[in-house]
Amino acid sequence: MLAAGSYNQTTAIYREDNMELLYVLHGQEGGVTQVQFSKDGNYLYTGGRKDPYVICWDIRKTVDIVYKLYRSTESTNQRIQFDIEPHGRYLGTGGQDGLVHIYDLQTGEWLSSFQAALDTVNGLSFHPFHPMAATSSGHRRYGGLDDSQENNSLSVMKNCVSIWSFYSSAGDDALSNDVGN
Repeated sequence: MLAAGSYNQTTAIYREDNMELLYVLHGQEGGVTQVQFSKDGNYLYTGGRKDPYVICWDIRKTVDIVYKLYRSTESTNQRIQFDIEPHGRYLGTGGQDGLVHIYDLQTGEWLSSFQAALDTVNGLSFHPFHPMAATSSGHRRYGGLDDSQENNSLSVMKNCVSIWSFYSSAGDDALSNDVGN
């Protein structure tokens, strides 16, 4: 199967061999900017522009939203990315509040959050082999204009990439992060 998000707030599911349209999923509040299948291929996760939720769909029962995972995105125009860690158990997502949220994909339950930046965390990517993740943060800011200024001035403050180390606590499969960036 192939999934394609669109700015009309829908996600289309196609057969890969002949590109036949199988389903159209409705429910995102903003234009769909990211789609990602679960490791077993039974679930699809979608996120949208200015949409505070990553939606989990059971693509075996396409009309069913399994759960929604919150992230702070309501007042930013940025695409806020999410990622599923390599074992397929956890999803991490950033937000405009500078937090990274970690969710258990088996239950849809929030597990933990940590302050990854003082600015919008717009990207998160888990390392494919090591218990690490990278986050990106920041956004464009335009200086105030008055009548004497002719050019827009663009400043890029607090834009950064951070690397985080994760580990599983003894007897607990929940991801925790080490302080470090």
